[in-house]
Amino acid sequence: MDFSDRIRGFFSRKNNPALKELEAFVTERKGVEGYIEPRTSTSPTTLLLVDRAGDHLRAPVREPQDAVVFCERYALPVYDAAVIGYPQRMR
Repeated sequence: MDFSDRIRGFFSRKNNPALKELEAFVTERKGVEGYIEPRTSTSPTTLLLVDRAGDHLRAPVREPQDAVVFCERYALPVYDAAVIGYPQRMR
């Protein structure tokens, strides 16, 4: 197992503990929206969930499509943070 396999394993759906946190956030709150944050040189692609009160939770995802699939599973609107920006209630 080389380093890249470890990284892929870390971000896989089965081994990603952040996925359970995202699921709990979605089921416990109302008015949740998803924002896909693009990968940068220092951070991976992330899914940011924001509820109607402005509380938020961020977790890494392997690909933007994984974030879209997650949001579709819970019938959440999903936006590209690089295009739309962040909601005012989060600030």
